[in-house]
Amino acid sequence: MFKRKSVILALSLLVIVISACGGTDVNVVATSVAQTIEAQPTETAEPVPTNTPLPPTATATPNPTDTPLPPTETPVPTLSFAELDLTILFDNEDLPSHKRYGMQTDYYTGMFSIMDEVPESVNLWNAELMDTGTENRRGAVTVFLYETAQEAQETFEIMTAVMDDGLMKNNVPEGDGVGGNSHATRELDTYHLAFQRCTAFVYIVMGGIFTKEGDAVEFAHNLDARIQEHICFKNRN
Repeated sequence: MFKRKSVILALSLLVIVISACGGTDVNVVATSVAQTIEAQPTETAEPVPTNTPLPPTATATPNPTDTPLPPTETPVPTLSFAELDLTILFDNEDLPSHKRYGMQTDYYTGMFSIMDEVPESVNLWNAELMDTGTENRRGAVTVFLYETAQEAQETFEIMTAVMDDGLMKNNVPEGDGVGGNSHATRELDTYHLAFQRCTAFVYIVMGGIFTKEGDAVEFAHNLDARIQEHICFKNRN
């Protein structure tokens, strides 16, 4: 660009000198100068260098978050024997087809005269046994629950002594292995069966014309299985 400007300036001075001397037509000289300028190569403007790109911004590495702690397990509250709902032991499916459960209470409805002799239970549930399809009460089952197996064993010994004391005749097989301890008697068409399992003592009375000797024992086995599941399991924990 500077070289082209120098050429233009020099030719312009030449035109002025020639004109002053008067020897050549000024228009002719001017035309020649213009052609000379036109013939000069145009300088290509050098590109303005762009700014050097900035280095990429470093991505901030997030601080690792603390590994979340596993949720704290809420301990399941353990019910005492006194708080245990004993109705979980009573299911009509455990009874012979000719029997069903009737009214249920939290007190014993049997031999009241001996209640002062047995250890006081921490929990008790009594259910009447009814003939199916009728309102005829033909027996009952009572579960006495204690804190210790020794108390349940003591109750078993007292109750079975009463069963053999002339009140109930015609002994039948000893409960066919029901519970840890068992004892059974028969009075006419009514069967009495007592057994002890863990901290529970059970007393069953089952009668009626449809009642067979094995009915009370089969029912006792079913009830014994429920006691092992719900009562003896608590004794192990």
